Amino acid sequence: MELIFRQSKLVQFLLTKDAGYLQSTFTRPTTCLGIFQLCLSYVAKHIVLRFLYLPESEYVSVNDMRQWFNSGGEKKFEHALELLVSLYILESRDSVEEYKLTTSFKRHLHQALAGTGVAPEEKRAIASPVSQNNVQSMSDRSWELVLNYMMGSNWEGIESDGTVEANLKESGLMSIRTDLDQEAVLYMTPLGFQFLLQDRQTQLWFYILSYVREVELLGEHSESVLHLIFSFALAKPGSYLKIESSKFMKKVTKHMARIGLCVRVKEDKVVYPSHLAIALLNSNALAGDSKDKGCLIVETNFRVYAYTRSDLVISLLQLFSTLMYRLPTMSVAMITRDSVRAALSQGITSRQILHFLKVHCSDRMILQEHSVYSPLPTTVSDQIILWEQETDRFKKKEGVLFRNMDPKKYAQVVEFAIKEKVCIWKDPSRHAFITTIQGKRLIKQYYASLSSKK
Repeated sequence: MELIFRQSKLVQFLLTKDAGYLQSTFTRPTTCLGIFQLCLSYVAKHIVLRFLYLPESEYVSVNDMRQWFNSGGEKKFEHALELLVSLYILESRDSVEEYKLTTSFKRHLHQALAGTGVAPEEKRAIASPVSQNNVQSMSDRSWELVLNYMMGSNWEGIESDGTVEANLKESGLMSIRTDLDQEAVLYMTPLGFQFLLQDRQTQLWFYILSYVREVELLGEHSESVLHLIFSFALAKPGSYLKIESSKFMKKVTKHMARIGLCVRVKEDKVVYPSHLAIALLNSNALAGDSKDKGCLIVETNFRVYAYTRSDLVISLLQLFSTLMYRLPTMSVAMITRDSVRAALSQGITSRQILHFLKVHCSDRMILQEHSVYSPLPTTVSDQIILWEQETDRFKKKEGVLFRNMDPKKYAQVVEFAIKEKVCIWKDPSRHAFITTIQGKRLIKQYYASLSSKK
């Protein structure tokens, strides 16, 4: 399932779109700059910057572009060129291998980098200004409410129209099942368990792109959502933006405020982008923000001490450990084979468990002798990996057993099954073999044809 989160990146989303969609996306300087920063490799960025100050009508051949790089970077250059063409950032001249930047992307990226072409926003008096510290605390609380809701907590009166809950279900993070009383119950899926242990930037992009897809299914223009997201992500800390007047964009802005990307001020009709929005392009924006980041101490006896009051951190810790006792400012948990296997059964991997422990470990652990490569004790990290490998020793595969077959026909039938790639297992001494479910009909038809030849 980790592949799902890798594919949730913006570049994978954009690669599924056609030229018309991408050209409409390239109509804002902030969006072009965001795509440039987030979606392109260093080689692709170099190519774009080389083209940026060339005349608009000038094409450059592929052979000339190769001269911009060392001979050892041929493979990276080919990948970068393919990506730029797939995103319609580069366009070719007929069938000739000559390219130039698309006019819209070039013009708006130039405006974003040079700071031109965008009229400065008129600053006006704000009746209810919000300090940067308050924006940060309010946005953190909003996102933690979403994560706590996934863990089974209530909204505490924050949610009113069910949009966040609907998006959690549409994205596959949560689902509905019927309990013993025949009542619908919302529960977290295995994908949701994995989601909780991802880093904050990955979580936000996965949620946002799921929301964008949902907007498309409703027949709205999702490009407008991306424009809004990038305007938040590239805003200066502490600045505010005017809320767009359309009914749809007001609804989108309200939803973004619910997940902590901004703070709305209804009286002044403005929003303050938060550090979570800035972290969409720069994960360093979250560095040092969380008071719970260095709250864990992991001992060689598999005990974990959590010096935090956060219910969310304790709930996440309980995904792969057993809580022994909890005090007002500290909790103690034990990582056991059963607790790790329970996490593995929910789709969580050992790599995600270790990543969570590393991210939240105390600075004191980093100063230990064993922390040259990892702050975690090797006995703990190695054992968690071994417990995961235990579950990989056996793999289940459904099949159909054929036995007591005519010895004269057995060799021919098995040879046919192998040729058709439906044979899972065979035992010539017992004249038996197992095929896939899909291969059952093929084997029966072939066996009948052999019998009819007699």
